[in-house]
Amino acid sequence: MNLHNIYVNDCNNKRRLALGKSGKRMLFVIGLNPSTATDAEADPTIKRVEKVANNAGFDGYLMLNLCSIRSTQINDLPHRYQAKTFNSNLDLIVSFLISSPSPAVWLAWGEGILARQFFGLTLIEMLQRVAGKQVGWLHFGPLTKAGHPRHPSRLNYLWEFSTFDIKGYIRSRVWMPSSCRPSSRVLAQRLQSASRELLAGSSAFNTGT
Repeated sequence: MNLHNIYVNDCNNKRRLALGKSGKRMLFVIGLNPSTATDAEADPTIKRVEKVANNAGFDGYLMLNLCSIRSTQINDLPHRYQAKTFNSNLDLIVSFLISSPSPAVWLAWGEGILARQFFGLTLIEMLQRVAGKQVGWLHFGPLTKAGHPRHPSRLNYLWEFSTFDIKGYIRSRVWMPSSCRPSSRVLAQRLQSASRELLAGSSAFNTGT
């Protein structure tokens, strides 16, 4: 019996692009990368996501990730990310968000977003593609000491959702260590050129298929 009626993966199940249950009031969740959960079996992260969604009054949820490659350990992820794999994952995320009138999006990745450069690049490209869309960016509970939205593995069910300043977060937290953070002007330039840079290939992406 399938627990989830939304499930998008590749033919060998090494990539999972989307997992969730449909409902009238959906909560979109964006993490770093998928672990072991499938349409027939939930893992601890998915179980927590569903409980938080239900407690907050959402009758459906959809788990998405900045990287679609399955791994139980973030350090086992490749340092380079194929452009084809990146684009298929990002296209699906954006299609889900723009198809919802006013999507509520729970950002849930913790400090692991700094482990790979392509996490931040994916986040910036996603934000650029949904520019102008009324998106409710949310975090659950207090931010980490370093200012990141917490991963679902570390939460208290008594916490609540709060709005999240995603543009300020990208400017101050995502790109690089604090000693090298770009100015607002430089960030704006990078936001405008992110798509071209990624497709041309960067240090974090492998343009091979």
